[in-house]
This record gives sequence, structure tokens and C-alpha cells, in this order.
Amino acid sequence: MPRKIEISHRTIVFIAIFIFLIWFIVQIKDILLML
Repeated sequence: MPRKIEISHRTIVFIAIFIFLIWFIVQIKDILLML
């Protein structure tokens, strides 16, 4: 790629959503295990 990799707002938002989804899945898994 001729352009150097730059961190855009879209990338930051994507990483934030990805981390949130992982956290959300872990929370749901814990809740299901408690049932």
C-alpha cells in the first residue's frame, strides 16, 4: 500500500464496538451460567 496506515475515526469506532461486543458476550455467558 502506497499510503501509510493511519488510524481513522472509523477504525477507532470499529475497535470500540468489537471490544464492547466481546464484553457483552462474556456478560451474557456469565448470566446464562447462573441460570
